[in-house]
Amino acid sequence: MKFEIDDLDDARKAIKQAWIAGLISGGLTLLLAVFAIVGDGSVLGGLVDGWAMIDAFITFGLTYGVYRRNRAASVGLLSFYLLNQILMRLDGISTGGIGLALVFTLMFVQGVRGTFAYHRFTTQEIAEEAA
Repeated sequence: MKFEIDDLDDARKAIKQAWIAGLISGGLTLLLAVFAIVGDGSVLGGLVDGWAMIDAFITFGLTYGVYRRNRAASVGLLSFYLLNQILMRLDGISTGGIGLALVFTLMFVQGVRGTFAYHRFTTQEIAEEAA
């Protein structure tokens, strides 16, 4: 994983990394919500319920925004993920350990950096072409 974003190609890679992570995160959340709905409600000790499906759809919506290179969506996805992680840990829900949460957080941070860099580089290119 490259941390430096030096050009438009690096920005695109960081954005792609974030939307793929968003799909994985949303997909896992959706899967847990479906298991909670169709099962006996004992997913993660009964701490996850059908309301998690709303979280999954919000994650998918923000992920689509990141895919479209939207800066607000990338900040929203990172913020939503961090907020969910904090709330789940306060409720005693562990969804794969701190290591996995840090990997997703890092990917979403790269998405924020990538979307802002993408817009900075494209604005520079437009200005250079106009000059």
